[in-house]
Amino acid sequence: HVLNSGTCGENLTWTLDSKGMLTVSGTGDMVDFEDSSPAPWKDLAKNIKNAKLNEGVTSIGKNAFDGCTVMRSIVIPESVTSIGESAFYGCKALEYATIPKSVTQIQKLTFQGCSSLKELTLPDSITGIGDYAYYGCAGLSAVTLSKNLKSIGVNAFAFCSKLSAITIPKSVEVIDACAFIDCSSLHTIIIINPNCSLDMIEGTSMVPKTTTINGYNDSTAQRYAEKYGYQFRSMGEVPFSVTTTPQPTTTTTTSTTPKPTTTTTTSTTPKPTTTTTTTTSTTPKLTTITTTSTTLKPTTTTTTSTTSKPTTTTTTATSTTPKPTTITTTSTTPKPTTTATTITTISESTETTVTTGTTESSASDVILGNVNGDKEISVEDAQLTLNAYVNGMSGMDSGLTAQQLKAADINGDGDVSVDDAQLILLYYVSNTLSGQSVTWDELIRTNAPAKSRPQSPAFKSLNMAYDRKTS
Repeated sequence: HVLNSGTCGENLTWTLDSKGMLTVSGTGDMVDFEDSSPAPWKDLAKNIKNAKLNEGVTSIGKNAFDGCTVMRSIVIPESVTSIGESAFYGCKALEYATIPKSVTQIQKLTFQGCSSLKELTLPDSITGIGDYAYYGCAGLSAVTLSKNLKSIGVNAFAFCSKLSAITIPKSVEVIDACAFIDCSSLHTIIIINPNCSLDMIEGTSMVPKTTTINGYNDSTAQRYAEKYGYQFRSMGEVPFSVTTTPQPTTTTTTSTTPKPTTTTTTSTTPKPTTTTTTTTSTTPKLTTITTTSTTLKPTTTTTTSTTSKPTTTTTTATSTTPKPTTITTTSTTPKPTTTATTITTISESTETTVTTGTTESSASDVILGNVNGDKEISVEDAQLTLNAYVNGMSGMDSGLTAQQLKAADINGDGDVSVDDAQLILLYYVSNTLSGQSVTWDELIRTNAPAKSRPQSPAFKSLNMAYDRKTS
């Protein structure tokens, strides 16, 4: 008995029967789905237990099965050549998903949160694994990678807590930052390519500190292990010819945001990256806040920030957006202080200036992105945000205070998610490693999240508590 049916591509149809089998038939590509136009079976997701794509279907659309939390298996035919981003995002009951050899890329977020996946064998057609592709696949215990794989993305296998060992094929040229971070059972990683680029951002790890790195003598694996304090097990001299040996001081970071935007940063760092900060210091008892808001049509935002000692923070921002968003602030935070505020609003034809009285300013003001409270935005802040998201989606306490959760909510959507962590990481890479001057507004505008994450109950309660405290 057919419960529902419809179309999902120009020449594709779908049916869902009473036994929970979703079948897609026809020829050609499946359309990509967004939050504003979700898959036509989205409202029936709780009824989908298994799925089958018939021969002739050539692609799985973006977000196609996002939210199908009880779906246990899917049959993908050889006619499928591409699987879209987040196609199986959050399919926590999915146990079986065989990738056909016709597919060449595992896109970002494709299997994120598929915690019931136990084994993964990628066909030799796969050449790349995207950022967060298997992030949070907690049940994944065995992984066999493609012999033609070239790159493993940022956080690709992070939080795969049952993964105990993995061999990286000779073909792999790049392992990006935090690829296997928080894989708590990972005791062995074997890296065959002696020239494989092992990306490292200060304050993060590619693998847990308890992992033994296996590689050839004088390989990048050995230099990485020695530099960052890992146990290294030599496999002897390289038994095959190699062409070049990259310098150990060159780091390549590829960071992919939830939208299909890739930021690439190349930096040469003979020593760990040092950030030099200039301080403008004033009396620690006085805080003056001057706010200038300009309402115009352009949307260009530039931010310059100079901070050091906890006594004074100077931030200058120039913004022209559809709403007043430009703020120039000089503040001292050690003690509650007196604040004077002047607000100037400029429209196309009028100018109004309003000066308010004095109010009390708290020493616990939230600094956006500074989750750990050290007044610097770093990879540690991004990692804390990721941990909070994973904990929240598992029904556990986020591990952050209400104030920290406010600092972690970069995009202001009232939740802490992978999107916020990625924005913090991008901010750090752009402003600290690359020496650019990129504002939060620019990052949020150009890297809007590819999807909305469900808000965890833990965040909601702490968020309400913080609002009551500060109101």
